[in-house]
Amino acid sequence: MVLNFLAGGAAVNVLARELGARVVVADLGVLAELPTDLALRSLKVRPGTDNIAQGPAMGRVEAVAAIEAGRQLVREQVEVGLDVVMTGEVGIANTTPSACRVCHFTRLDPAHVLGRGTGVDDAGLARKVDVVRRSRR
Repeated sequence: MVLNFLAGGAAVNVLARELGARVVVADLGVLAELPTDLALRSLKVRPGTDNIAQGPAMGRVEAVAAIEAGRQLVREQVEVGLDVVMTGEVGIANTTPSACRVCHFTRLDPAHVLGRGTGVDDAGLARKVDVVRRSRR
């Protein structure tokens, strides 16, 4: 997916082109080694994350390092004409960690926050809800 961003083929690239906006791609933790590309900011804190069904995705030090890397990237982009910041992430099953954050900050029950995602049946949705509930402990 990162390569698709760099090639301009992702949905965010289409939206950015329509709005005349830039897309800045940064690797803060892709599991794979990515090719050197002038359009890719390599800010890797670690390769991948841990399984949130089994424990925290990353430690506090790593999380703070990732946030600081993003803050520094924004500061650099302000110097070259940034006026709007939107963040995103790429991953398989990425709606689950996103739901974890929403549930944490809103205190909503995961059953009210989570959706199926792509191709998830009833059993898969129940597993997602269970993982988010357990991750809150």
